[in-house]
Amino acid sequence: PGNITARFEGRAGRSAQRKVTSDALIGSDGINSHLRQLLLSDGEPLDAGRVLWRAVIHDAAAVARLEADAGIPRGTSRAMLPTMTPGVVGKTALLMDVGPDKLYWAAGALDDVIQQEQGEDDGDMDVVARIRRHFGNVGEVMACLEETPPGNTFESRVFDREPLYADDVTWQGPIALIGDAAHAVIPSIGMGACLALEDALELGQHLSCTDQHLSKEEISSALRRFEGSRYPRTAEVQVASRELALQSYGQPKLDTSKSSTQQSFQSLQQELMHYPDPVPAS
Repeated sequence: PGNITARFEGRAGRSAQRKVTSDALIGSDGINSHLRQLLLSDGEPLDAGRVLWRAVIHDAAAVARLEADAGIPRGTSRAMLPTMTPGVVGKTALLMDVGPDKLYWAAGALDDVIQQEQGEDDGDMDVVARIRRHFGNVGEVMACLEETPPGNTFESRVFDREPLYADDVTWQGPIALIGDAAHAVIPSIGMGACLALEDALELGQHLSCTDQHLSKEEISSALRRFEGSRYPRTAEVQVASRELALQSYGQPKLDTSKSSTQQSFQSLQQELMHYPDPVPAS
């Protein structure tokens, strides 16, 4: 045992460094994974050229009011802005049932649309004011915003990573990447957390192939099998998420949104050749 020693640097108020020795090192440190940079040196995450606002409404009374006043039925899961809705090309919005008396809502806009609509005071606006500026004419978004407690609306840019394939694995030994460290995905089909759960299950299956303690070589071999099994699946979802995210902003904006992302159009088309159906099998 004790094949790898990892050094963790402490945050403010914690010890400066901590060393941990283990049989394997699994990088699950997110989209800005430090381990990924040590292994791949592929730079910063890819900016998808859009902003997303989202929140979860937890209050049963609020969900009831949305049903009665805004016509948003309980248990709903639907896109509010179809891809060809006049006047909203370059924007998208979504409602999703996430449990009893809970409603998730999200609204997104491409950078060029935001730039067209923003005023000189945009930088001084708070999150709620920016949503009102860009989605003030979308009644369902406004209704959800009114029912969201102050401070509970999250604003972020959208990022992902290039898909990994088996031939990208140039490292050796008992090291692997999982979750967003391996396959950060645009949140267009809700698969980011699902892929991480799949990773955990399959990783456990590959590492529990024997009741005896695994040697360094056996662990390394198990992790290479894990990567060979997982990467086709995770790449498929990443490509599908990119394509469906682009489509959701409206066909007239499809090429614009493709050019907004740092991924080249040619690269996207080449990936789609491997996965002609943009919706991964369940």
